[in-house]
Amino acid sequence: MFDNYLNPIANIGEFTTLGDYVAVALNVAFGIGAAISLIAVILSGIKYITSRGDIKAATSAKNALTYSIIAMILTITAYTIVGIVSGVFTEQEIPILPVGI
Repeated sequence: MFDNYLNPIANIGEFTTLGDYVAVALNVAFGIGAAISLIAVILSGIKYITSRGDIKAATSAKNALTYSIIAMILTITAYTIVGIVSGVFTEQEIPILPVGI
């Protein structure tokens, strides 16, 4: 199911369909999204630590941390959904039950 997602650029010369290019583009986009979310979590944690008891700054840092974690969860969820959907639509054989059962 996740064949293209584990090593998407291994055979870049063998891309024959638009789906191959889309898989690589989605991998890059999800990687960038996850990296930005991780950086935002780190920066908001530093911001919280350096708030030094300022309630307004601490609240702002908590909100930033919350939104960063939500963004990371959404990125991971979207990656998983795309992997499942692409696996469903790229199956070579779809078993169908006989009509006369």
